[in-house]
Amino acid sequence: MIVVLKELYKHKYDGRNYSIYDILADKCDQIISVDEVHDIGKKLEQQGYIRFAMYKEGGDGAINSDGIEFVESIIKEESNDKFILGMVKRDYISVISGQAPEHYEFKDNLETNLYNLDYEPDHLVYLKELERTLEIGLEKHIATCSQPKPCQGEESFKNALFITRSKIKNLNQDHHPFPPYQPEDPFTQDQELNIKTKLDQILSHLEKIELGQQVTFDYFGEEFEDLKRLIPLIGKKNWLELFKGKLLSWGIDKILTVDMINSIYSTLTDDDTKLLP
Repeated sequence: MIVVLKELYKHKYDGRNYSIYDILADKCDQIISVDEVHDIGKKLEQQGYIRFAMYKEGGDGAINSDGIEFVESIIKEESNDKFILGMVKRDYISVISGQAPEHYEFKDNLETNLYNLDYEPDHLVYLKELERTLEIGLEKHIATCSQPKPCQGEESFKNALFITRSKIKNLNQDHHPFPPYQPEDPFTQDQELNIKTKLDQILSHLEKIELGQQVTFDYFGEEFEDLKRLIPLIGKKNWLELFKGKLLSWGIDKILTVDMINSIYSTLTDDDTKLLP
C-alpha cells in the first residue's frame, strides 16, 4: 500500500484520480486482481489517506492531505534518520569494533557532536543510536579483552553509557521544549523484542540464499538495523506499513522472489495471508 501512496503522492497537487490497478501492475510486476485493487483502495480510504472511487474493472484514487502528510513523514524519517545513523557511525567507528572510548574526552566530544545537529529533537535519535553502538562495543570488548575484569576499557564503556543514558533521560523530561514524538500505538517491550528476534531469524535465512542483482548480505543487515531502530519511534501501524513498503520495493527490484517476500511477511506477522499474489 505504501507503493500506491508514494505513486499518488507524485501527483498530489494536480487534482486528478489515478488507476490503482495501473499503479500496482506497473510497480509490482505481478498479475493483480480487481479484488486486490478494491481491497487496497478501500483500506487506504478507511485509513483516511486517499479518496477512492471503486468500479467493476478496478478503482481510481487521489491522495488527500492526511495521505500527503503520512508519506512526507515517512520520507523525512527515512532520510533524516539514515543521515544521523551515518553520523554516529562516523563519529564512533572504532567504538563499535570494541575499542574503548577515551574516558575523559568522551563527554566533550559528545557535546560537540550534538551541537552540530541543528534540530534539537534529532539529539534523541543520535543518542539512542550511540547507546546501541556503545552496548555493541562493550560486548565485543568484554569478549576479546585479555586483561583482568573489570578492565579500564570496560569502565570507559560504562562511563560513556552512563553519560549517554543521562542525556537521553534529560531529553525525555516533561519540561523539555522539544518533547520526543510519542506514537499513538507504541510497541510493548515484549513486542519489540519479538520483532527484533524475528528480523534476526529472517536475516540469518537471507544470508544462506542466493540474492538477485548482486545484492550483498550487508545491504540487508543495514536495512534491518534501520528497521529495528525505528520500532520504538514510529508506532505499530507506521512501522508495519514501512516494512511492507520495503518488501514490495525488493520485489519490484527483483531482489527477492514473491515466495521469499510472502515467507518473510508471514514470519514477521504470524499471518498466513500473502502480501503478494
